[in-house]
Amino acid sequence: MHLIFNKEQIIKGLQKAASISSQKSGTTFLKTVWLKWNEERLQILATDSKIEFIAEYEVKAQEEGIVGINGRSFYELIKKLPPGEITISLAEDGEYINLIQGSKKYKIITYESSWFREFVEFPNKDYVKWYGDNFKEVINRLYYFIPDDVSDDNKYLNLCKSHKPNHIVAYGVILHSFAMLTFEHNELYQHLDDNLYLIDKMFLNELRKWLENNEIYLTIHENRIFIKDEVNNEKISFPVIIKNDEDYNIYLEAFNNTNLSTLIVNRKELIDVLERISVFASDIDELVTFIFNNDKLLIHSEGHNKGEATEEILVNYSGQIDSVFFLIKRTKQIIEHFHSENIKIEFTTSDGPCKITGLDESDNGYIVVTMPVRLKEEKYYEDEVIDSDE
Repeated sequence: MHLIFNKEQIIKGLQKAASISSQKSGTTFLKTVWLKWNEERLQILATDSKIEFIAEYEVKAQEEGIVGINGRSFYELIKKLPPGEITISLAEDGEYINLIQGSKKYKIITYESSWFREFVEFPNKDYVKWYGDNFKEVINRLYYFIPDDVSDDNKYLNLCKSHKPNHIVAYGVILHSFAMLTFEHNELYQHLDDNLYLIDKMFLNELRKWLENNEIYLTIHENRIFIKDEVNNEKISFPVIIKNDEDYNIYLEAFNNTNLSTLIVNRKELIDVLERISVFASDIDELVTFIFNNDKLLIHSEGHNKGEATEEILVNYSGQIDSVFFLIKRTKQIIEHFHSENIKIEFTTSDGPCKITGLDESDNGYIVVTMPVRLKEEKYYEDEVIDSDE
């Protein structure tokens, strides 16, 4: 076996393959990147037993073959080499490969080719064109609202048809917060049936690294999502859970009430105030109080042994609610997911769900529903004195 390629040709795909193969610390098989070639093409393959990644390149080669190597170590070596041509040959006993670049020579231990299992074959038809940066934007807008806990039933990005024709809804649910992004995509709308598609957060991690600013082609077949990037000659696939559609409008029912209190505030100004005021909280998750006073919003926080802070900003407010309590860190992080100059917060009650939307086109279709903090009134009791006859 004799294989010739340029470092610049494979480095991006190799990095992605190594990332997938090194996610699990268990078996050697799951740390392996496979090199599979014929006389014209080289495939770099990696899997963590669920995600499958393939990158394909034109190379100069003799014969056909396949060899497994430690993905992380191989990538680190290739990354540290200078640009230029690299030659790989397989030792006669098959126990290592020789890697040569100019005067630099390395021997890399190989793994049994019998360990290799063929990857799931990509379907030949019914692909939908999308753009990698658009898909990545959907993931980034909702990623924060999906739990990290692998045992949590809500650890998924949910994808389904919107009630609005030719539109798709993606949403996530975590604790008492719900985030939803609605976007138009005619082809994807036609491709999906009336089910709910659940993408595990562990797959979203890899997609965020993999997706780029170019066309991709996506299809769903036999409970698996297949995506092709024909610009980079890369493919990735992973399982998807398909279940009966759940009406996402249940998270928005509270806002059918016309008796809502509404706050319109400059997004950046509010973020800056929360950043400063958090210094006085005794813990990063301590409370901040919003106090409504006509066209002014008073923002207050205090912490044990730290003091207290109050700032005032101009807003547009209408409603009957006097004040609400939020967690500082979470409120700031939610607002940072918007792009608009001004955001609108609609309150149902002082401790009921509130809905946040952006007023600019950049936030069209993006909604976050979260809960203020409900404070329990603390009551203190004195010991009852009971008279007794001695």
